[in-house]
Amino acid sequence: MVTEIQTLIHSREFNRAERALAEAILLEPDNADVLYLRGMLRSHQGKLAESVADLRHALEIDPKHIDAAVCLSVIYNDLSKYDEAKRLFDLANQNLMANPKLEPEHMDRRFAMK
Repeated sequence: MVTEIQTLIHSREFNRAERALAEAILLEPDNADVLYLRGMLRSHQGKLAESVADLRHALEIDPKHIDAAVCLSVIYNDLSKYDEAKRLFDLANQNLMANPKLEPEHMDRRFAMK
């Protein structure tokens, strides 16, 4: 379901993504990946306060969730909360470097996309 939702968001099918996310959150309210995706969707929709809440919740559930940390870092940077943005980006970078499953070229692309 997560991959399907990612595809909907990337295709800018926000209404369908929103419905799929609502269903996913009912099934798994403490799934950090689903909360991250809803936070990302809300940031695309300009709902920054709701996005921040979802991303922070995702990080409460999984403090090592790299995508949630990077996405929240970008939002904080845009809101001129530079210290918090840097802290979150550094945290994401540390978690990424600590993950031996990711290859170096994959790491660069993940951060470049953010």
